[in-house]
Amino acid sequence: MSTATQATEIVIPGYVLMLATGMWMGHLAGLLDARWTELAMNLWGVGALFMALSLFVLHQQIRLFDSVGPSSKAYRRVALLSRLSGGGVGLIIVVIVYLMVFKPS
Repeated sequence: MSTATQATEIVIPGYVLMLATGMWMGHLAGLLDARWTELAMNLWGVGALFMALSLFVLHQQIRLFDSVGPSSKAYRRVALLSRLSGGGVGLIIVVIVYLMVFKPS
């Protein structure tokens, strides 16, 4: 299974499931109007944008790898952008999990 396939078949549905289950549990507990919950949902939207960017860059990276090889300047630039966007997604997920666990006021 390629990395692009893993991203579209596993990571993205898991990310959407994180929002759905989080909103469901927040609704059950009556927490959807809490500031930390609103912040977490807004961060989820930013994370979705980072994930879309990361997926686009991943497809570009695969295309460049096949056409010009990993030693080209364009490939290295796209690989760096891929690492940065992936790191952005990871950081956002960690902050969301922090908000959900510690519920700061």
